[in-house]
Amino acid sequence: MSLLKQTAQQSFLYVCFQVIGLILSFLSFPIMTRIFSVSEYGDLALVNAILAILIPFAKCGMPTSVIKQYALNATETDKTILYSSSLGGISIYFTIVFVVYAIIALFTKNYFVLNIKQLLLVIGIALLSRSMQSLFSGFYRSEEKVLTLNVVGIIFRVGSIIVGITTCLLIIKGLYGYLLGTVVFEGVMTLWMIGMFYWKNVLDVKMISLSEIKTLFAFGFPLICFEASSLVNDYADRFLIKYFLDSTQLGIYSVGYNLSLYVQGFITAPIWMTVFPIYTKLWETQGMEKTASYLATILKAYLCIAILVLCGTLLVSKEFVILAATEKYYPAAQVVPFVTGSILLYGTYHITGAGFYLLNKTKLIAMYMVICAMLHIVLNVYLIPKYQIMGAAYSTVISYIVLTFLFTKKANSLLRIRWPIKDAIVYMTFGVITALALWHVHLSNIVATLLIKFFACLTLYMGLVFLYDRNLRVKAVSLIRNRAR
Repeated sequence: MSLLKQTAQQSFLYVCFQVIGLILSFLSFPIMTRIFSVSEYGDLALVNAILAILIPFAKCGMPTSVIKQYALNATETDKTILYSSSLGGISIYFTIVFVVYAIIALFTKNYFVLNIKQLLLVIGIALLSRSMQSLFSGFYRSEEKVLTLNVVGIIFRVGSIIVGITTCLLIIKGLYGYLLGTVVFEGVMTLWMIGMFYWKNVLDVKMISLSEIKTLFAFGFPLICFEASSLVNDYADRFLIKYFLDSTQLGIYSVGYNLSLYVQGFITAPIWMTVFPIYTKLWETQGMEKTASYLATILKAYLCIAILVLCGTLLVSKEFVILAATEKYYPAAQVVPFVTGSILLYGTYHITGAGFYLLNKTKLIAMYMVICAMLHIVLNVYLIPKYQIMGAAYSTVISYIVLTFLFTKKANSLLRIRWPIKDAIVYMTFGVITALALWHVHLSNIVATLLIKFFACLTLYMGLVFLYDRNLRVKAVSLIRNRAR
């Protein structure tokens, strides 16, 4: 099977499961925006922001390190040492991170809606279970068990939401009930997965190797700064909106931002999950030229899809917010296109930044991410008091543009990947034409408006791309002929 076909098939499988998970979790989105007040939703976003920033420190780059080391392990014994040591390493890092956070939380307890005991219980269980879940995902990705990875991910994601909402509605009312139900389910799932890997004889406490932990740590440690700084880019605005404004404004902004993150689930996450193991193996077996050619092809396809998604977001964000979160969150619609565009732009890094990982230059990733995280914080401090929640949106756009520029410039000096500039300009032109053609389409029914704009946008844009791209037409005709035989 060709690598492009393998990438397409695995990405399609990722996307299918992402769609299932996103649809199921999206069904919970209107429930949560209705059972929680706007301020409670803002406080929920704050708890999630805390976890998001702590998790990179707790997992210490172990999932990515495991994938990198897996190709070098030839025997089952080596695999057991690798898996056992990585789990032991995460356990050590979690303990250190949680103790440090608990001390900090004691001095900032008045900042949170939960009391300190509730907060530490929720953070402690969630931090450990989500860090280990990320590691287990690394195991499955290393073995290219895409189906198993996605099934477990769906169960973990959807189950926690269902149990959280059920607990909130029937047992313990309010935000704490939802959070407690969520983390209890995640904790049980984590214990079950440890048991599964132990039963398969790939986890053994006696096989934990300190030298292996050091090797994994050496590769993964720079990724702590990268991931944490990346998440500061994503979540620092939550803390600053809470500080400068209030929980209500934070709730509105979080709805807009969270809707934009669904884009990441549909596009950027499947690309990253698929291409990293493939280009790592391609680099080891066929060298630089084949790897760069493969990534250039993937980049062109990504840009085509990303521009389509951004165009669609511009057209339907208002209807989408009202339908998903009710009119009380309507101001969030203005946030969605800015954040979505930023996420899509940054998504190019997962392709163009391959050289950082292949040549073990992850320290550079961390350095650039720290710089942009600091820029993001400074911009938020200046822009939020001046422009309210839109100040946070503007800051997100600026910081991601700077970050993508820095990444791309340096990554090209390590592994040059040709950017399809001409194709990108054509795709953007098609996006503008599509947006202008459908901009004034409004019906009395919100659902009808959203559906018509969505399908019209997809049809018009892809029709223009199909007319422009000869290779796409040739492949489409070939596929149709093969299906007909």
